[in-house]
Amino acid sequence: PLAVTIRKDGKDPVDAASVLGLMTLGAEHGDEVVLAADGAGADAALAQLAAVLATAE
Repeated sequence: PLAVTIRKDGKDPVDAASVLGLMTLGAEHGDEVVLAADGAGADAALAQLAAVLATAE
């Protein structure tokens, strides 16, 4: 399985698949976040997520 986390400004990472976790992250438009993934296909998943976040309006 592929595990993806996201964190903001030194806060603890949250499971990127958890809507509640993402809400508690408190990230707003323009904030810098750090994505991490572990498992088969991690590099491809991170590239796709980074592209989505970079183009979000």
